[in-house]
Amino acid sequence: MATCCRSGRLSFGQGVAADVIGLPQHHKPMLLLFGDEDKLFPPPADKIQKDQYLLNSDVILEILPNTAHGILYEATHLLTVEITDRWLDKHEGHSAGSMSGTPGL
Repeated sequence: MATCCRSGRLSFGQGVAADVIGLPQHHKPMLLLFGDEDKLFPPPADKIQKDQYLLNSDVILEILPNTAHGILYEATHLLTVEITDRWLDKHEGHSAGSMSGTPGL
C-alpha cells in the first residue's frame, strides 16, 4: 500500500485515487445514491461515478430530488429508505458479506 506520511495513512486525494484504480474490479450489484442538490459531489459527479463501473452490468444510479449530500438526514430521507429497500429486495439472494466482499459488511 502506498503511504503518504509517518502514520502510513493515505491522504484523502491518495485514497480517492486508490479507489478509482480499483473500480473496474467491482462486479457485485451496486446502488449509487446522489442528491440533485449535492454541493460536495454536484452533478455530473453522479454519472461520472456510475461510468467508472463500465464492466459491472448491475449498477443502479438513483438521483434524489431536492436532496443535498446528507441523504439520510434530509427531508427526503424516507425516499432514500424506500429506494434502498426496493434495491435490497431485488438483490435478496445476496448476503451483505458476499455483496461487499467483506464478511459482515
